[in-house]
Amino acid sequence: MRKGNQTMSLRDNFRNTSSFPYARYNRALKGVKKDGLTLKDIPAELRASRSIVLAAVRQNPQALQYAAETLQADPAIIAAMTRKADSPKNTLQ
Repeated sequence: MRKGNQTMSLRDNFRNTSSFPYARYNRALKGVKKDGLTLKDIPAELRASRSIVLAAVRQNPQALQYAAETLQADPAIIAAMTRKADSPKNTLQ
């Protein structure tokens, strides 16, 4: 996002929507669907959201390292990560 001539970071963007939890959630979900590694830049309570972590891991399996510890061993998240890593697009030919 742009703010004047400055690029606004995802973290700054969350500060601006702190009074709107639903907006923060939607912004985080949209961000991780575009780039799973943005999971590292969102607030901790959103990194503990199963749906946000699932979306992030589906986009980029490496995002798992930024998920809340309680979700890092979640079977559904591990399965989503494994499916993404094993997809034909990610295999060497």
